[in-house]
Amino acid sequence: MDLLTRLNNPELTAKFQRFCGVHYSRKTSRCGNGDTTVHSGGTFKPAEMSTYLDGQTTREDNNASFSGLQERKCKKQPITEDDWEKSGDPPATDISDYTIRYKVLLHFFTIASSLGNEAFYLLFYPCCMWNCDSLLIRQTALVWCLCMWVGQGTKDYLMWPRPSSPPVVRLETYYLQEFAMPSTHAMSATAIPVVLAILIISRYQVYIPALIVAAVLWCSMVSLSRLYLGVHSVLDILAGIVMSLTVIVLTTPYVADFDWYQQTHPFAPMVIFISSLAMCTVFYPSSKTGDVYTYNTRGDAVQIVAVLAGVGLGAWFNLHLGFTSVVDNKDAIPYEVELPTLKVFALSVMRFFVGTVILFTMQFLLKPPLVKFFSYMLGLEKPEKKHPQVEVGYKFVMFYCLGMAISFIIPFVHCMFGLDRPAFYTEVI
Repeated sequence: MDLLTRLNNPELTAKFQRFCGVHYSRKTSRCGNGDTTVHSGGTFKPAEMSTYLDGQTTREDNNASFSGLQERKCKKQPITEDDWEKSGDPPATDISDYTIRYKVLLHFFTIASSLGNEAFYLLFYPCCMWNCDSLLIRQTALVWCLCMWVGQGTKDYLMWPRPSSPPVVRLETYYLQEFAMPSTHAMSATAIPVVLAILIISRYQVYIPALIVAAVLWCSMVSLSRLYLGVHSVLDILAGIVMSLTVIVLTTPYVADFDWYQQTHPFAPMVIFISSLAMCTVFYPSSKTGDVYTYNTRGDAVQIVAVLAGVGLGAWFNLHLGFTSVVDNKDAIPYEVELPTLKVFALSVMRFFVGTVILFTMQFLLKPPLVKFFSYMLGLEKPEKKHPQVEVGYKFVMFYCLGMAISFIIPFVHCMFGLDRPAFYTEVI
């Protein structure tokens, strides 16, 4: 337990940031009955923040964790960053002024962190499905989906706060409304490269050491970026990696059979739709408070599960409408990897452009009426997309449709314009 406590200490994250050249740039006053912090150029009011305290489980607790400061007596307090580290008792203000010594590291880790963002998923998976190997991407995405569902549900169940600031410098604020444990960025950065590497090795002639190095680098870059940006503790990162590897070990041996089932079985669309909806509602881990408003990451889990269910439906339509055919080409495995010609590259760019335009157009057209519909069904006075039930409803339907478009509608449009990749309709097994 002591080891886990040390790994969850925000000071470890802060030390990594300082090692990379990120430092607070002003001094702080710790008077218990004061509301301001003195620094060169003026004063500012302390901001609400989360902090690492044993027994803290809710956002309200996190924001109120320094509520007793007004009762403290004014006394001499550490005023420098080094003093904070020695005392283990950081100032009760969210200090926003900081210096970055190595700007190149800021850009590097920001780009690395984007490999775990929603925008990357929505671009990476469709692009690879349309232009590389749809079978690899379907099966990789299935395992990744389970990893993310487990991770998002665990976050909402445990409700662990983000590392406190200070001593951590928060360079990213986009995900601060979410809880910390585990790091789903680390889970995604483990699942995608590891499963891809396993499947690529089984289907293609590749240099295995290079593939392993690439997978390790991908995972390391994204994981370290979460420490650098100040949004996770070391324990969050390690837990995410271990949980992801556990899901990979338990599911990867069966993912090919499930992929075959979702394309061939007559009742697969109904079974997958019902089970996916259940994963987003009744099977989603219950919050400790029992309040649906504490589900900070369920919306992300819903869109991930729904889009994968939609992809399965699209693959089922492709086979049962005669677009795809089962070709027994196992004798040709492992395939040789060929570098794309200029023509192939140009066609890939066009496929990606056409596909993304269709996806964003569908999202633009579907979202407003779905939000209105589910708001009306719940008896709300006006459309409210942030309402928990409305968010689950409209995201599930919208991303289910987007998933079907990725695997069924858009490849058909590619064929209409002569942009199709012929191998797409043979990648069943």
